[in-house]
Amino acid sequence: MIPGEFLNTITTGDSRQLSKRLPDNSVSLALCDPIYKRFEDYEWLARECERVLAPGGSVIAQCGN
Repeated sequence: MIPGEFLNTITTGDSRQLSKRLPDNSVSLALCDPIYKRFEDYEWLARECERVLAPGGSVIAQCGN
């Protein structure tokens, strides 16, 4: 079950902190503009999106210019 603070909202903040509060398979869309400089950070993003995205969910990530 999605925590009420996230239900039908757009949430901004540090994904490493926010994602800890999200249940598995609970997000319809993850839209992010990471400032990551290391490949390992993108690996983390991919794994975390795989965990939190609901079936049929999408992730959109801005990567560079």
